[in-house]
Amino acid sequence: MNLPNDAGTVRFLASSEDTSGAWSVVELKELPGYKTRFHKHNYTDEAYYVLEGVLTAKIADKIYELPAGSYIVIPRGTPHGQGNFGKVPVKVLLTMTPSGFEQSFKDRAELFKTVKPDSPDYKKKREEIRSKYDAEYLGEWDTKK
Repeated sequence: MNLPNDAGTVRFLASSEDTSGAWSVVELKELPGYKTRFHKHNYTDEAYYVLEGVLTAKIADKIYELPAGSYIVIPRGTPHGQGNFGKVPVKVLLTMTPSGFEQSFKDRAELFKTVKPDSPDYKKKREEIRSKYDAEYLGEWDTKK
C-alpha cells in the first residue's frame, strides 16, 4: 500500500520486523520540486536504486544526476541530500542498513493524514519526527555547490 506524505508516497517492502533489524527497503515516489535538507546518518547506510525519473543527489561535495537504472550507496556519516529537480515524479528503492530509519517514513505519513504542510504546526511536528531518528541536519543545499 502506498502511503501519501509531503514528498509523494512511500511503500514499505521490508521493515525491521521482517529482517530482525538488519535492513529495510522502502519504495519512494518523490514529486517534482521535493528535496531533503543536507544531512547525515551516523548509524545508517543508504542505497538508492532509481526506478523512474532522475534523482539528484549531493554526496559530500559532488552532485550526481541519477537516471532510471542508477544505483548509489551513501555510507553512514556521509553528508548528503537528494531530491527531484525534474518535471516528472522520481521513483526509487531505498535500502537502509541497519533498519530503523524506515519508521520515520511511517511517522511522516501519519502526520500528513492530520496536518498539511501549509499548516503552521507542520514544520514543528516534522522536526519532532526528524529528531527521533538517525539524522543530523546540516542545512540547505542546491545543485550549484
